Amino acid sequence: MHKLTFSAKGIDLLKQTVVILTVFIFIFVFGFTHSLTQYNIMVFFAVFLTLIGGIWLIAKQSTTTPLKPYILIWLAAYSISVYFSIDPRRSLSQMFLMLIGVFLFLLTYDLISRGWKVEYFFKAFFLIGITITAFSLYEAGSWYLRWISNNPGNWFPDITYRLGTGNLLPPFLILTFHIGIPIFSKTSKKLHRVIILLLVFLSMVVLYLTSSRGGWLGLFFGLLVWGVYFFKTAKEFIITNLKKLFTHKLLFIGIVLLLISLMVLGGFLLYKQTVHPTHGSVFSARDGYWGPAIDTFLEHPLFGQGQFTFASSFLRENSTPPNTFHQHAHSLYLNLLAEMGFVGLLAALLFMVMYFLKFRSIFQKSNDKLVLLSIFAFIVSCGVHNIFDAYHTKPAMLWPLAILAGAVLAQQPLQSKQISQSRPWGILVVIGFAWLGIWTITPYYQAVELANQNQWQPAYETFQQAVKRDPGNALAHQQLAGTAAVLAEQGDQTMLDIAITALEITIQHEPSWALNHANLSASYMANDQPDQAVNSAQNALKLAPREPLYTLNLGYILEQTGDEDQAQSAYLQSLDLNPSWSSASYWEETPLRMMTQGSWLQEHPSSSATTLQEAEKVLQDNSQVSWAYNQLASVLLEQGQLDTARKTLENAGLAYVNSPVDGIETQWLWAEYYTQAGDHIKAIEIGKQAINHYNSYGVFGPGTFGSLQYAPNLFRMSAMAMEMVPQMVNVPIPKIWMDRKESLIKLKSILSIYLFNF
Repeated sequence: MHKLTFSAKGIDLLKQTVVILTVFIFIFVFGFTHSLTQYNIMVFFAVFLTLIGGIWLIAKQSTTTPLKPYILIWLAAYSISVYFSIDPRRSLSQMFLMLIGVFLFLLTYDLISRGWKVEYFFKAFFLIGITITAFSLYEAGSWYLRWISNNPGNWFPDITYRLGTGNLLPPFLILTFHIGIPIFSKTSKKLHRVIILLLVFLSMVVLYLTSSRGGWLGLFFGLLVWGVYFFKTAKEFIITNLKKLFTHKLLFIGIVLLLISLMVLGGFLLYKQTVHPTHGSVFSARDGYWGPAIDTFLEHPLFGQGQFTFASSFLRENSTPPNTFHQHAHSLYLNLLAEMGFVGLLAALLFMVMYFLKFRSIFQKSNDKLVLLSIFAFIVSCGVHNIFDAYHTKPAMLWPLAILAGAVLAQQPLQSKQISQSRPWGILVVIGFAWLGIWTITPYYQAVELANQNQWQPAYETFQQAVKRDPGNALAHQQLAGTAAVLAEQGDQTMLDIAITALEITIQHEPSWALNHANLSASYMANDQPDQAVNSAQNALKLAPREPLYTLNLGYILEQTGDEDQAQSAYLQSLDLNPSWSSASYWEETPLRMMTQGSWLQEHPSSSATTLQEAEKVLQDNSQVSWAYNQLASVLLEQGQLDTARKTLENAGLAYVNSPVDGIETQWLWAEYYTQAGDHIKAIEIGKQAINHYNSYGVFGPGTFGSLQYAPNLFRMSAMAMEMVPQMVNVPIPKIWMDRKESLIKLKSILSIYLFNF
């Protein structure tokens, strides 16, 4: 038999393939919140970690752990913060992801110490950057082609385009730029160099399209690192050529004017890209995040509130709904202070100082400074960018930094490292964490699947198992309450007590989500506990005072208890928050509601119909948002201007959608367009979809049923689509949508008669 052997080139190719595939799997398969909420992916994650960790255990470490005392200090600070966390269950989940970061840091260091090349990792991340760039350009190109098709000859869109996942992309694009420099310098073939330059340029185009001001600033400071380095290393060359340039005054003036022109053009393009509805002003854009972080730090200055708990701070100080969730404080440093306090900050600073002292020593002795400088420039870019973001909550951003940080330390000569043949037993902690997590969440995910199939009794029983297995998980108790509430609505009134108890436990663990209080109030009311119902409804309003559903719920409960004055006040507040409800038949059901409706309408008389000139002026002032296009399209359809209406609706689909209702409105207007165009089948199809979407009422309004934010963002878990208990007050349906439903029914009837006669 012939012994299987590989050439040096074959082994090198095999190692590159292993690194690239592994990095791709960690980033694209496991790196984002959506992945971490999928049970099957988490099982694969545990298997993958076990495989990698097992191989490393068998192979042993080649060198001792770098910066070991400072890593241990960081882990100790992290563990203390978990212990004092307001929700240790959530903090442990973040600690697991952080431990994987430590594992990747040490594994990369060990692999490179064994002779694996840092270029393998550079190629992996460069390919990731190319992949992201390609998909982003396809998305942007598709949008632009739609614009040109609908607006021929208008090559510069009136609507500012921003990539849908703009906030997540900058770190990868900035990394592509920085590592592209040493990759370019090590490439000998001219064609390959041209291709690399083109790819780096395209990644910068995508960075521009992300409209991330923090990302742009981070790249700028990364560029300063390169600028300082090249000035120091080529100082004499630069000065000599500048002196020559000064002797040619016209050429010098021309270059200065060109640079000024480029700066002005660049500034204009950057400004134009920031004129987008997703952006607040530079000075106020972070107010809703930094304020809660500072308040949390002042409340828990020593050890912080606990990792991955900032979202609770955000919910306490921001009415959610209508605000959406945010996992972090949009500042890594404020986030660190809020979640880990002074102890965590000092531990992090100590590690960073010792790391950079080690880096400086390695850099001074290195013969490959471009590689080290590219990683240092990336770290600087991340450090600046994270003044305005906190990407450590996204593993896809945390882990590349850990890998590259380990790669830098491994650049020192092998003879200067302390050889070790010990086994990395710490990996067993990470593997154990992974499998304990799988064991813990298995019944929970089984129950979620049953609930989404409307198998409520089996779901309830399985959620009971989930609660027993994971009693510290507020979400498991919440989901148990939801299934019990459904069973109560179906006739088993004993389930109301169970739902109430489960919601009370949920709130004990996690009191910041207003819907938990609103659900509890509705359950109390159905269980004939009016005082508790009023109290819980008021608690919901304290947390989310700008959510009309919660004011309506309070009004309904107060009306049932006979407190008509307070009920009317709550009802009026709900109409102020959602004026479209004022036409709903809900207000015709009781004398109090009729009086409330009359009083509100008297204070808010209906305005006259919008004229074409008024709609055009509104669109001119609000050209970035879809609702302005909807308003103009509606007027155009009333006047029978179908071609212009079609064009306007096409542009509405290209503009920013403030809320799901705006998108649903566009959909309905398309149905009206096809009705007037004579395509009744298409009109019925689209109209039915619009009405179904509108009636899919979720926590964040029409069209949001099943669009989960709470479970994924606070717990990194999925949940059943139903979030509001069935005992909640019925949501008023505006008259316009009832009329639209009737018109659709009539259209279907007319079409059926026509087809039958035909």
